[in-house]
Amino acid sequence: MSQIGVLNDYVSVDGTDFTEALADGFGEIEHLTIPSQKSNAAGVARSIRIWSSVQTSWLVSFYRTLVGRNADANVDGFLGSFLFAAASGRQTGGAGLFRYYVDGLSILCLDDTPRSATTEGGGLHVEIQPVGAAKAVFPTENFRIAIAVEPMGGWG
Repeated sequence: MSQIGVLNDYVSVDGTDFTEALADGFGEIEHLTIPSQKSNAAGVARSIRIWSSVQTSWLVSFYRTLVGRNADANVDGFLGSFLFAAASGRQTGGAGLFRYYVDGLSILCLDDTPRSATTEGGGLHVEIQPVGAAKAVFPTENFRIAIAVEPMGGWG
């Protein structure tokens, strides 16, 4: 059941999430969680915000599990993605972080991660991939992502 008008913000932590050195075409997947949420939940991603010290195209992909990609199409957990063009990253006053924003999305988000002592359920499994970056973009650069999700079926 949709909870129209309710949005949960899933936010990464700069310096903690997405810290692997990534070159063009390589991604890193993270589990962004709201600890009180239930596992095996569903929601719909409605908007994405990115803050980055690097201006590049960013591919943001969503998966059912932290494992994410798999060579077997019957097992692969891909749910959807959004590609930011490098030019959509804007600086205020021509300096500082590049800010990216998109809304009006409708990407289904499912979490098939069972809750355990070491893994919290009810999160988003998000992969960030720089596209066309001339160099590795992590871990020295600033990066943060926030995804607004409308809860359904157990989230919220």
